[in-house]
Amino acid sequence: MGTTRPDLITQYKHIDSLALYAIREILNQYDEEHKPIIILHGDHGLDTINLWNFTPKDFCEEHKINFSNLYAIYLPKQYRQALPPPPGLVNTFRWLFNTLFNTQYPYLESRQIAYNEANHTLYDITDLVNQQ
Repeated sequence: MGTTRPDLITQYKHIDSLALYAIREILNQYDEEHKPIIILHGDHGLDTINLWNFTPKDFCEEHKINFSNLYAIYLPKQYRQALPPPPGLVNTFRWLFNTLFNTQYPYLESRQIAYNEANHTLYDITDLVNQQ
């Protein structure tokens, strides 16, 4: 028996409140000049696709709705104007290190990959969606 949509919404709301509480607690430990960088990064959801037996077409049809990620960055005031937006989720830490610490990590290509367990196949969703 799976989790119902109302149960998931209740769980999401509870987790949201816990995450906000934790972030406030972290920020309250620091004065304005020494606030930390906080990255809140979650996975995507595919709630309408059978994850064990799907076709590439399933992903193309559901891509725009179900591949949204939780992605938030808190930057202290001294960095907010100086930093350009990060070049994709996969490069968040490379972007921070390169920008704030003058490292030279090369950026990775941002791709979306899915695995079909039923037929043991990897699908590059980025290419499938771009072919539409």
